[in-house]
Amino acid sequence: MRRWAYLAIGFALFWAWFFLLRPASLGGPASYVVVSGTSMEPTLYTGDLVITRRQDSYEVGNIVAFRVEDGLVIHRIVGGTAESGYVLRGDNRDSNDQWRPAPREIAGRLWLRLPRVGRWVQRLREPANFAALVAVLGLISLPGLGRARRWRRRRMKVKRAGWIASSTLGNLLAAAALAASLALVFGALAVYALRQPLQRTEQVDRLRYEHAAVFSYTLEVAPSTLYPEGTVGPVTPVAAPVGQPAGTAPPAGSRDQPAPGTAIYTREPRRLLLDIRYDLNAPEPAYVTGEYRVDLEVRAGADGWSKVLPLVEPAPFGGTGLTLRVPVDLAQVRSLIAVVEEETGFEPGSYQLTVIPEIRVHGRVGDQPVDEVYAPPFRMTWNRSHLVLDGELVRSEPHSVAEPVAQPARLGLLGVDIPVRTAQAVAIAGLVASLLGLAAAASLLAARLRRDEAERIRLRYGSMIVAVRDVELPPARMRVRVASMSDLARIARQEGRQVLHRRLDTGVDLYLVPDGNFLYEFRLPRHDAEECTGRRERS
Repeated sequence: MRRWAYLAIGFALFWAWFFLLRPASLGGPASYVVVSGTSMEPTLYTGDLVITRRQDSYEVGNIVAFRVEDGLVIHRIVGGTAESGYVLRGDNRDSNDQWRPAPREIAGRLWLRLPRVGRWVQRLREPANFAALVAVLGLISLPGLGRARRWRRRRMKVKRAGWIASSTLGNLLAAAALAASLALVFGALAVYALRQPLQRTEQVDRLRYEHAAVFSYTLEVAPSTLYPEGTVGPVTPVAAPVGQPAGTAPPAGSRDQPAPGTAIYTREPRRLLLDIRYDLNAPEPAYVTGEYRVDLEVRAGADGWSKVLPLVEPAPFGGTGLTLRVPVDLAQVRSLIAVVEEETGFEPGSYQLTVIPEIRVHGRVGDQPVDEVYAPPFRMTWNRSHLVLDGELVRSEPHSVAEPVAQPARLGLLGVDIPVRTAQAVAIAGLVASLLGLAAAASLLAARLRRDEAERIRLRYGSMIVAVRDVELPPARMRVRVASMSDLARIARQEGRQVLHRRLDTGVDLYLVPDGNFLYEFRLPRHDAEECTGRRERS
């Protein structure tokens, strides 16, 4: 029984690994990531082993691993969509990643974290450590080789003496019951899975085109202790250094390039040089033209006054891309604010400056007409002591259309989502294996029962038989020997008595039913001498 229990546990563990932890390289849903770097602290630390599982969709807040050229990066989703790509950022970073992975580029969502286990995995990957592990395992296995050979020889002797007869009836019945239970489970799964369609039609959002804008800037200020050269920047979208390990993010800022959104402490900002790169991205050929203009909106507080100043007069452009350098005269803005404050007496102390590039495109993308205005704002907050510029330098506005798409149907079982086709294959394979196991157990059981009539008697009349160690037999004239065990069982039922069973030293099974002064008996001679030989060999 214990052996079959171990087999059942091993069988369950294998299928749990197959459905939950099988790596993507073997067609499974799981990916394994060893964290390197500090970008996800305090959520994840260097040396942690993270197991991710692939999902149909992802949401803001999910920690996901996605593929880049150097391997896998694991960060948190902070924005974006499946169509335009997700915006990601490390928990220990103030800026977004440069990557915008699509769902197909994401290996999976964080499912399990094993602290510091990744360190041991990396050590075992080293050739010297791996060779040492193999050597130790080999040395551990050597002392058991002699015992294994002796055990194998004894087993072969028992087999030659009749290994079927040495098998216990309980083990065979347990094996048959286990195989039958598995056959029922896999049979039910097969019936259910085979009734499910292999494909489902779903409405999927397809990207038609996307407006994208990238900002970078250089700020000119009055020279000071903090900014002796009178220049801050250029500030561009943060990019990852070449060769940086997966699982890390670029540093938040450096001496040469401050991080986007950093406060600039100065009372005298002079000029902002704002570079704007616009692109119309589309999977199909785009034939568009357009016009652009750039304005500056100055707003005093949330409910204060506002004024719009033109920065770039309207002008046409052709194609799907546009690059602009827009100078913003902050000294002129400071003079405007001073005049209005003197005229009105209203001094809010904080002003919102917004550069608004208004880009109108018209034409067509593929066979779809396009006539839209895209105006991504670049915001600045101006206080008396410092200036805070917009930290989101990469913008996008996707336009999608819903299309019916046939996708492989999936089946949810015990919290695991697998394709219907895979469920069908697993169910059929499990059913066939279970039926083969049941057939093998049944054939062994039948062979055992054919070989040993005592086992057949115990299986059929077990509730009526009582085993005894010794019994006093009356004289021969008072004993009645019946022709078969069924006759003796019929007498016991008529008299309402139990059948006494004793195995004699000669190997004969003696079955008795006492009835007053008479004793009814049935003798079963033991003709399978091989079993006795096998039993002595085992002892």
